[in-house]
Amino acid sequence: MAYTGNCPVERPTVLGLVVAAIWLVGLVVGVSALVAGDLVVAAVSVMLALVAPWLGLAWNLHARLQADELPFPGGGVPPTAG
Repeated sequence: MAYTGNCPVERPTVLGLVVAAIWLVGLVVGVSALVAGDLVVAAVSVMLALVAPWLGLAWNLHARLQADELPFPGGGVPPTAG
């Protein structure tokens, strides 16, 4: 049963598609190099595949924070207890 509530659905962004492609290519190259016995290429490719989504998330968060105003009112300083 599908949920049909009023939740916003975002379309994939170009950045998301690029990160997904880098992840896929890195994973395929890494596994292929591992099967072929080239451990250096396999390690570098798999590390790239593991890091790419995190870099994409950081880039997306950075872009959203620049698009909005400061994340906290009062000069961007988070509220403190006390």
